[in-house]
Amino acid sequence: MGFKIVIFILWLPFLLRAENLYVRPDNSSHGRGDGSDWSNAWSGLAAIQWGEGNGLVGAGDTLFIAGGTYLTNLTPAASGLGSAPEQRIFIRRATQQVHGTSQGWEEKLDTVVFMQGYFDIREQAYLTIDGVTEYGFYTASAQPNGIYIDNCQYITLQYIRVDGSVNQDSYIGMFIRNGSQNILVRHCWFSNTPNDNMRFLGISNCIIEYCRMGPRIDPCDTCYTWHADMGEIRNTSDIIYRYNIHHWEGDGLFFFTEDANWHIYGNIWYNGGKAMRTHSSNNAAGPIYVYNNTFFNLYAAVSFGSNATGDFKNNIIYN
Repeated sequence: MGFKIVIFILWLPFLLRAENLYVRPDNSSHGRGDGSDWSNAWSGLAAIQWGEGNGLVGAGDTLFIAGGTYLTNLTPAASGLGSAPEQRIFIRRATQQVHGTSQGWEEKLDTVVFMQGYFDIREQAYLTIDGVTEYGFYTASAQPNGIYIDNCQYITLQYIRVDGSVNQDSYIGMFIRNGSQNILVRHCWFSNTPNDNMRFLGISNCIIEYCRMGPRIDPCDTCYTWHADMGEIRNTSDIIYRYNIHHWEGDGLFFFTEDANWHIYGNIWYNGGKAMRTHSSNNAAGPIYVYNNTFFNLYAAVSFGSNATGDFKNNIIYN
Protein backbone atom coordinates (compact mmCIF):
# COMPACT_ATOMS: atom_id res chain seq x y z
CA MET A 1 0.00 0.00 0.00
CA GLY A 2 1.45 3.31 -1.03
CA PHE A 3 1.71 6.37 1.14
CA LYS A 4 3.01 9.86 0.79
CA ILE A 5 4.77 12.23 3.14
CA VAL A 6 3.47 15.75 3.37
CA ILE A 7 5.92 18.33 4.73
CA PHE A 8 4.53 21.58 6.03
CA ILE A 9 6.92 24.51 6.18
CA LEU A 10 5.94 27.25 8.58
CA TRP A 11 7.60 30.51 7.57
CA LEU A 12 8.04 33.16 10.22
CA PRO A 13 9.97 36.38 9.62
CA PHE A 14 12.01 36.05 12.78
CA LEU A 15 13.33 32.62 11.67
CA LEU A 16 15.24 34.25 8.82
CA ARG A 17 18.99 33.91 9.22
CA ALA A 18 20.30 37.05 10.87
CA GLU A 19 22.71 39.07 8.73
CA ASN A 20 25.50 41.50 9.40
CA LEU A 21 25.47 44.44 7.01
CA TYR A 22 27.95 47.27 6.57
CA VAL A 23 28.12 50.98 5.77
CA ARG A 24 31.10 53.30 5.30
CA PRO A 25 31.26 57.12 5.09
CA ASP A 26 29.88 59.19 2.24
CA ASN A 27 31.96 60.15 -0.82
CA SER A 28 33.43 56.70 -1.19
CA SER A 29 32.78 53.68 -3.44
CA HIS A 30 33.27 50.07 -2.42
CA GLY A 31 32.85 47.17 -4.83
CA ARG A 32 29.21 46.30 -5.48
CA GLY A 33 28.03 48.78 -2.82
CA ASP A 34 25.43 46.31 -1.51
CA GLY A 35 26.37 46.31 2.19
CA SER A 36 27.41 42.65 2.21
CA ASP A 37 30.91 43.22 3.67
CA TRP A 38 33.45 46.02 4.15
CA SER A 39 34.76 45.59 0.61
CA ASN A 40 31.22 46.07 -0.76
CA ALA A 41 29.81 48.41 1.89
CA TRP A 42 27.08 50.95 1.37
CA SER A 43 28.39 54.48 0.92
CA GLY A 44 26.72 56.79 3.45
CA LEU A 45 23.61 56.42 5.58
CA ALA A 46 21.22 57.30 2.76
CA ALA A 47 22.35 54.21 0.80
CA ILE A 48 21.23 51.73 3.49
CA GLN A 49 18.48 49.35 2.34
CA TRP A 50 15.85 48.50 4.96
CA GLY A 51 13.30 45.68 5.11
CA GLU A 52 12.95 41.92 5.50
CA GLY A 53 15.05 39.63 3.32
CA ASN A 54 18.62 39.03 2.27
CA GLY A 55 20.66 42.18 1.83
CA LEU A 56 18.18 44.33 3.75
CA VAL A 57 18.44 45.59 7.34
CA GLY A 58 15.52 44.04 9.23
CA ALA A 59 14.55 42.07 12.31
CA GLY A 60 17.46 40.14 13.81
CA ASP A 61 20.10 41.93 11.73
CA THR A 62 23.08 44.04 12.83
CA LEU A 63 24.16 47.10 10.87
CA PHE A 64 27.81 47.97 11.47
CA ILE A 65 28.78 51.62 10.86
CA ALA A 66 32.44 52.41 10.21
CA GLY A 67 34.06 55.50 11.70
CA GLY A 68 34.27 58.70 9.71
CA THR A 69 32.02 61.55 8.57
CA TYR A 70 28.41 61.01 7.46
CA LEU A 71 26.50 63.79 5.74
CA THR A 72 22.85 62.76 6.17
CA ASN A 73 20.42 61.69 8.89
CA LEU A 74 20.24 58.16 10.23
CA THR A 75 16.59 57.32 9.54
CA PRO A 76 15.74 53.67 10.28
CA ALA A 77 12.97 52.40 8.01
CA ALA A 78 12.35 48.98 9.56
CA SER A 79 11.37 47.58 12.95
CA GLY A 80 12.32 44.54 14.93
CA LEU A 81 9.73 41.98 15.93
CA GLY A 82 10.30 41.65 19.68
CA SER A 83 12.54 42.32 22.65
CA ALA A 84 14.70 39.20 22.31
CA PRO A 85 18.13 39.88 20.75
CA GLU A 86 17.39 37.68 17.76
CA GLN A 87 14.28 39.77 17.04
CA ARG A 88 15.69 43.29 17.41
CA ILE A 89 17.57 45.43 14.92
CA PHE A 90 21.03 46.49 16.14
CA ILE A 91 22.87 49.51 14.75
CA ARG A 92 26.45 49.50 16.07
CA ARG A 93 29.59 51.51 15.67
CA ALA A 94 32.23 49.13 14.32
CA THR A 95 35.37 48.65 16.41
CA GLN A 96 38.58 46.69 16.01
CA GLN A 97 37.24 44.23 18.59
CA VAL A 98 33.75 43.75 17.08
CA HIS A 99 33.15 44.57 13.42
CA GLY A 100 31.48 41.52 11.92
CA THR A 101 33.30 40.15 8.88
CA SER A 102 37.01 40.78 8.33
CA GLN A 103 36.49 40.99 4.58
CA GLY A 104 37.71 44.50 3.67
CA TRP A 105 38.04 45.65 7.28
CA GLU A 106 40.74 48.27 7.98
CA GLU A 107 41.88 49.28 11.44
CA LYS A 108 41.51 52.97 10.51
CA LEU A 109 37.72 52.44 10.43
CA ASP A 110 37.74 52.07 14.22
CA THR A 111 37.06 55.71 15.09
CA VAL A 112 34.16 57.96 16.05
CA VAL A 113 31.12 58.03 13.76
CA PHE A 114 30.62 61.77 13.18
CA MET A 115 27.21 62.78 11.82
CA GLN A 116 26.39 66.11 10.21
CA GLY A 117 22.78 64.94 10.30
CA TYR A 118 20.84 63.56 13.28
CA PHE A 119 19.03 60.45 14.55
CA ASP A 120 15.53 60.60 13.05
CA ILE A 121 13.42 57.70 14.35
CA ARG A 122 9.71 57.63 13.52
CA GLU A 123 7.10 54.91 14.02
CA GLN A 124 9.62 52.12 14.62
CA ALA A 125 10.02 49.52 17.37
CA TYR A 126 12.54 47.07 18.86
CA LEU A 127 15.61 48.94 17.71
CA THR A 128 18.98 49.44 19.46
CA ILE A 129 21.43 52.18 18.44
CA ASP A 130 24.76 51.63 20.18
CA GLY A 131 27.86 53.82 19.94
CA VAL A 132 29.66 50.97 21.77
CA THR A 133 32.50 53.15 23.11
CA GLU A 134 32.08 56.37 25.08
CA TYR A 135 30.24 58.71 22.67
CA GLY A 136 31.08 56.48 19.70
CA PHE A 137 28.31 58.26 17.79
CA TYR A 138 28.68 62.05 17.63
CA THR A 139 26.08 64.30 16.03
CA ALA A 140 26.58 68.04 15.53
CA SER A 141 23.75 68.94 13.19
CA ALA A 142 22.49 72.13 11.59
CA GLN A 143 19.03 70.53 11.78
CA PRO A 144 16.67 71.38 14.71
CA ASN A 145 17.31 68.13 16.62
CA GLY A 146 20.07 65.81 17.71
CA ILE A 147 17.81 62.83 18.49
CA TYR A 148 14.17 62.81 17.37
CA ILE A 149 11.86 59.95 18.42
CA ASP A 150 8.23 60.05 17.28
CA ASN A 151 5.59 57.39 18.06
CA CYS A 152 8.13 54.63 18.75
CA GLN A 153 8.27 51.68 21.13
CA TYR A 154 11.13 49.72 22.71
CA ILE A 155 13.98 51.87 21.41
CA THR A 156 17.39 51.81 23.12
CA LEU A 157 20.04 54.48 22.53
CA GLN A 158 23.44 54.49 24.19
CA TYR A 159 26.92 56.05 23.94
CA ILE A 160 25.81 59.01 21.80
CA ARG A 161 27.14 62.58 21.97
CA VAL A 162 24.69 65.32 20.94
CA ASP A 163 26.34 68.70 20.35
CA GLY A 164 24.13 71.74 19.64
CA SER A 165 26.91 74.21 18.91
CA VAL A 166 26.35 74.16 15.12
CA ASN A 167 22.67 75.20 15.26
CA GLN A 168 22.31 78.02 17.79
CA ASP A 169 18.63 78.68 17.10
CA SER A 170 15.75 76.43 18.15
CA TYR A 171 17.92 73.32 18.49
CA ILE A 172 16.66 70.58 20.84
CA GLY A 173 19.17 67.95 21.90
CA MET A 174 16.64 65.13 22.26
CA PHE A 175 12.91 65.27 21.48
CA ILE A 176 10.77 62.24 22.42
CA ARG A 177 7.09 62.64 21.60
CA ASN A 178 3.71 61.48 20.31
CA GLY A 179 2.93 58.38 22.33
CA SER A 180 6.43 56.93 22.41
CA GLN A 181 6.79 54.22 25.06
CA ASN A 182 9.55 52.09 26.58
CA ILE A 183 12.41 54.28 25.39
CA LEU A 184 15.75 53.70 27.11
CA VAL A 185 18.45 56.39 26.81
CA ARG A 186 21.72 55.70 28.60
CA HIS A 187 25.37 56.81 28.66
CA CYS A 188 24.70 59.80 26.38
CA TRP A 189 25.95 63.39 26.54
CA PHE A 190 23.77 66.37 25.58
CA SER A 191 25.48 69.76 25.52
CA ASN A 192 25.85 73.19 23.89
CA THR A 193 22.13 73.69 23.34
CA PRO A 194 20.84 77.26 23.75
CA ASN A 195 17.25 75.98 23.56
CA ASP A 196 15.78 73.00 25.46
CA ASN A 197 18.38 70.31 25.99
CA MET A 198 15.53 67.77 26.07
CA ARG A 199 11.83 67.86 25.35
CA PHE A 200 9.36 65.13 26.38
CA LEU A 201 5.81 65.35 25.05
CA GLY A 202 3.14 62.67 25.52
CA ILE A 203 5.42 59.74 26.44
CA SER A 204 5.36 56.96 29.04
CA ASN A 205 7.38 54.12 30.56
CA CYS A 206 10.78 55.58 29.65
CA ILE A 207 14.19 55.53 31.36
CA ILE A 208 16.90 58.19 31.14
CA GLU A 209 20.04 57.05 32.97
CA TYR A 210 23.81 57.57 33.27
CA CYS A 211 23.69 60.61 31.00
CA ARG A 212 25.60 63.88 31.09
CA MET A 213 23.66 67.14 30.64
CA GLY A 214 25.42 70.37 29.76
CA PRO A 215 27.08 72.71 29.72
CA ARG A 216 24.67 75.12 28.05
CA ILE A 217 25.80 77.82 25.62
CA ASP A 218 24.25 81.26 25.26
CA PRO A 219 21.93 81.69 22.27
CA CYS A 220 22.93 83.92 19.38
CA ASP A 221 21.62 87.50 19.29
CA THR A 222 18.62 86.65 17.08
CA CYS A 223 17.66 83.37 18.75
CA TYR A 224 15.21 82.30 21.44
CA THR A 225 16.93 83.90 24.40
CA TRP A 226 14.20 82.90 26.86
CA HIS A 227 14.65 79.13 26.49
CA ALA A 228 16.98 78.24 29.33
CA ASP A 229 15.42 75.08 30.77
CA MET A 230 17.25 71.81 30.38
CA GLY A 231 14.11 69.73 29.92
CA GLU A 232 10.60 70.76 28.90
CA ILE A 233 8.10 68.12 30.05
CA ARG A 234 4.40 67.81 29.14
CA ASN A 235 1.82 65.00 29.45
CA THR A 236 4.18 62.24 30.58
CA SER A 237 3.87 59.29 32.95
CA ASP A 238 5.91 56.49 34.49
CA ILE A 239 9.37 57.91 33.87
CA ILE A 240 12.57 56.83 35.63
CA TYR A 241 15.25 59.52 35.64
CA ARG A 242 18.39 58.33 37.44
CA TYR A 243 22.18 58.57 37.79
CA ASN A 244 22.53 61.60 35.52
CA ILE A 245 24.97 64.50 36.00
CA HIS A 246 23.91 68.08 35.25
CA HIS A 247 25.92 71.25 34.75
CA TRP A 248 23.25 73.54 33.38
CA GLU A 249 23.22 77.33 33.66
CA GLY A 250 19.45 77.65 33.79
CA ASP A 251 16.51 75.68 35.13
CA GLY A 252 16.56 71.92 34.91
CA LEU A 253 13.53 69.62 34.62
CA PHE A 254 10.53 71.89 33.92
CA PHE A 255 7.18 70.14 34.45
CA PHE A 256 4.49 71.97 32.51
CA THR A 257 1.27 69.97 32.76
CA GLU A 258 -0.16 66.53 33.55
CA ASP A 259 3.11 64.79 34.41
CA ALA A 260 2.69 61.79 36.71
CA ASN A 261 4.68 59.06 38.41
CA TRP A 262 8.22 60.31 37.91
CA HIS A 263 11.01 58.69 39.92
CA ILE A 264 14.05 60.99 40.08
CA TYR A 265 16.96 59.52 42.04
CA GLY A 266 20.72 59.17 42.21
CA ASN A 267 21.34 62.32 40.14
CA ILE A 268 23.81 65.20 40.64
CA TRP A 269 22.99 68.84 39.85
CA TYR A 270 25.59 71.60 40.20
CA ASN A 271 26.21 75.23 39.14
CA GLY A 272 22.79 76.15 37.79
CA GLY A 273 19.33 77.56 38.46
CA LYS A 274 16.44 75.47 39.81
CA ALA A 275 17.17 71.78 39.40
CA MET A 276 13.45 71.11 38.84
CA ARG A 277 10.28 73.15 38.89
CA THR A 278 6.61 73.14 37.98
CA HIS A 279 4.88 75.67 35.75
CA SER A 280 2.96 78.30 37.67
CA SER A 281 -0.17 78.41 35.50
CA ASN A 282 -0.77 74.83 34.32
CA ASN A 283 -2.28 71.75 35.93
CA ALA A 284 -0.65 70.28 39.01
CA ALA A 285 2.12 67.72 38.57
CA GLY A 286 2.51 64.45 40.37
CA PRO A 287 3.20 62.28 41.95
CA ILE A 288 6.88 63.12 41.51
CA TYR A 289 9.31 61.26 43.75
CA VAL A 290 12.68 62.95 44.32
CA TYR A 291 15.16 61.03 46.47
CA ASN A 292 18.86 60.23 46.94
CA ASN A 293 20.03 63.15 44.76
CA THR A 294 22.78 65.74 45.32
CA PHE A 295 22.17 69.45 44.70
CA PHE A 296 25.21 71.75 44.83
CA ASN A 297 25.66 75.48 44.16
CA LEU A 298 22.18 76.07 42.71
CA TYR A 299 19.58 78.78 42.96
CA ALA A 300 17.16 76.14 44.28
CA ALA A 301 16.91 72.36 44.36
CA VAL A 302 13.14 72.08 43.86
CA SER A 303 10.49 74.71 43.22
CA PHE A 304 7.13 72.94 42.99
CA GLY A 305 3.69 74.50 43.16
CA SER A 306 1.52 73.81 46.18
CA ASN A 307 -0.69 71.39 44.20
CA ALA A 308 2.19 69.11 43.23
CA THR A 309 2.25 65.69 44.90
CA GLY A 310 4.95 63.17 45.69
CA ASP A 311 7.99 62.93 47.98
CA PHE A 312 11.24 64.79 48.51
CA LYS A 313 13.53 62.83 50.81
CA ASN A 314 17.08 61.61 51.48
CA ASN A 315 18.63 64.30 49.29
CA ILE A 316 21.80 66.32 49.89
CA ILE A 317 21.53 70.08 49.37
CA TYR A 318 24.64 72.27 49.71
CA ASN A 319 25.27 75.95 49.03
